[in-house]
Amino acid sequence: LCFMCTGGSLRLKLAKVTHGMVLHERRTYSRVCELASLGRQVRVLQNLRSFWPAAVMGQLSLTLAYGGCAVVTTAADPVELRHLVVKEQVDVIGLVPDQLSLIAEE
Repeated sequence: LCFMCTGGSLRLKLAKVTHGMVLHERRTYSRVCELASLGRQVRVLQNLRSFWPAAVMGQLSLTLAYGGCAVVTTAADPVELRHLVVKEQVDVIGLVPDQLSLIAEE
C-alpha cells in the first residue's frame, strides 16, 4: 500500500505497509463482530495524531477493510468527543479503557 515514516528522535525509519493488515482485519473482524450487518457504511473514529503512524494506520486499515468512513477529529475533550461520536454515528472507537470511561455517559 505505502511506505510509512517512523522512528525515534535519533533517526528516521521507513516501514513498508502492505495490504496484509487490511485483509487480516477484514477476515478476522467479520468473525468477531458483525460490522457488515449494520446495513450502512461502517464509521470509524480517526482521532489519533499523525505522529503515531502505527496507530493511525490501524484505524485507517479497519476503515479500508470495511470500505467505511473515517470520522476525523482533533477533539480531545471527553464531552466534545462523546458529542461527536453520537452525532456522527461512530461504530468503532479505538480508545484505551481510561479514555473510554471518560466519554461514557454517567
